Amino acid sequence: MTVVCDPDRRCLLEVLAGRDRRTLERFLRSLPAEQRRALEAVSIDPAFAYREALRAALPGVPIVLDPFQLVRGANGALDTVRRQRQRFLRRRRPVGAERRQGGFRSHLFRARRRLLKGRERLDESERRSLCQLFQREPLIAEAWGLKERFRAIYRSRDRAEAERRLELFLAAVERAQIPSFLAFANGLRDWREELLAYFDQPTTNGYAEGVINKIKVIKRRAYGLPSFDSYRNRILVACG
Repeated sequence: MTVVCDPDRRCLLEVLAGRDRRTLERFLRSLPAEQRRALEAVSIDPAFAYREALRAALPGVPIVLDPFQLVRGANGALDTVRRQRQRFLRRRRPVGAERRQGGFRSHLFRARRRLLKGRERLDESERRSLCQLFQREPLIAEAWGLKERFRAIYRSRDRAEAERRLELFLAAVERAQIPSFLAFANGLRDWREELLAYFDQPTTNGYAEGVINKIKVIKRRAYGLPSFDSYRNRILVACG
C-alpha cells in the first residue's frame, strides 16, 4: 500500500500488487510530473527496496525513516534480552518453593510491559518495581538504559543534537556488547541519513498505519478473498 499526500494534505491511496522495488518504482514514475515535483519528503519503513525505488524515481526528495519503526526495533532488542534471561533462569532455578512462588522467571515475565513503557510514562510504583528488578538483573538494567538512550534521540531540538545523541548511543552499544543491540545498531548505520532526515522533515507513517489497521480488519472480516483485484477494490471503497 502507498499513500501520496500533496501540500494541502489531500491523500491518494493506492494498493500495489507487490512490495518489490520494480513495482513501487513503476507506480512512482506513473504519478503526474506536477505531483512528483510537489513532494517535499517521503516517510518509509526500513526496507531497502523502498529506498532504492525512491532514489531512482524521485531523486532529490528527502527520505525519512518512520520513528515508530526504529523505537519498536529498540524495544525488540530489549525484549530479546529479557526473554533470553528468562529462559536462562528457568533452566537453572530450583524446583522447590521458589518455583511454586513464581521465582525469577515469573517476575521477568510480569515486568515485560513496564520495561517497554517509556520512562516518562512510568508511575512511582512502576519505577520502584523496575529498580528492584534492575538490582537483581544488571544486564536487563543495561539493556533498558540503551533503549531509553535511543528514545532520547527523538527528543532532540535539532538535527545536530540528534546526531550527537546517536553517536553516544552507538558508542554505548559498543561498550555493552549486547548481541541484540549490536544487531540493531548495525542496522541503524545503514539508515543513518534517513534517521536524521526526520529532524529536517518531521514526517511519519501515522496516516498510513491507520489505513493499514482498517485493511487488516477488512481482511479478517472477508475470511479470504478470491483475487487481488477484489481485495484492492474493497480497500479503496473503505479507505480511498
